[in-house]
Amino acid sequence: MRRISKIFGAILMLSIAFVFVEYFLKWLEVPNYLIPRPTEVFEVVKLKFNYLLENTFTTVVESILGFLLGNSIAFLLAVGFHLFPRIEKAGLSVSVMIKAIPIIALAPLFVIWFGNGMFGKVLMAALVCFFPMLINTISGIKDVDPNLIDYTRSLSLSNIQIIRFVRIPSSLPYVFAALKTSSTISVVGAIIAELTGSDAGIGHILQVSVYQLETDLMFAAILFITVFGLTFYYSIEFLERKILKKYSYVQYQNN
Repeated sequence: MRRISKIFGAILMLSIAFVFVEYFLKWLEVPNYLIPRPTEVFEVVKLKFNYLLENTFTTVVESILGFLLGNSIAFLLAVGFHLFPRIEKAGLSVSVMIKAIPIIALAPLFVIWFGNGMFGKVLMAALVCFFPMLINTISGIKDVDPNLIDYTRSLSLSNIQIIRFVRIPSSLPYVFAALKTSSTISVVGAIIAELTGSDAGIGHILQVSVYQLETDLMFAAILFITVFGLTFYYSIEFLERKILKKYSYVQYQNN
């Protein structure tokens, strides 16, 4: 009931904001090519719904694939660094160097290397997701009660078993924090890649709209991808609540 009231409150606040912006822009007589009124944006959504949906789907696929690829590699590397601590410092140094490179500088290179297709966009989305997951997972794996580790070693558990049954479950809050961050920045990475060179996607719409001064179409595209970003984020949050609740219940039962 409380969640429904929160959703209703958010919808009410957005409705009030839209009405205010509509009449405020009308009162100031702001030109459409600078800031379109909400009603004009919704009219574009109505007229070009299929076009917007198709391009949003392209960006969504790129974002999700990049999200899965980047987070999976980062998670496995973090576990590998813990198993082989000698390579952790070198691996982290390389990761920081890659992170230090602005993604906007890499985007043109990705177009040269991989063309205007989806592959380069997926890699860009994966790249921006990689570092948060790597750092969070390393921190989560290390942040375990030493007494618990001593207890598991007294049971003659191997390092792999300790990681599987103790360190990885304990790192889940860190992992989900990285996943929630990645759910939004993966979209950003995909759109930046699309802005550099693409034949479809939200970035492509934004690029074309700039040259044609179709600001209302730009706002409509932003609206579509924002809805996806929110949905993606809250889906991860929902999954986090379910898994952590289940894990806490299992821990309680075992204790």
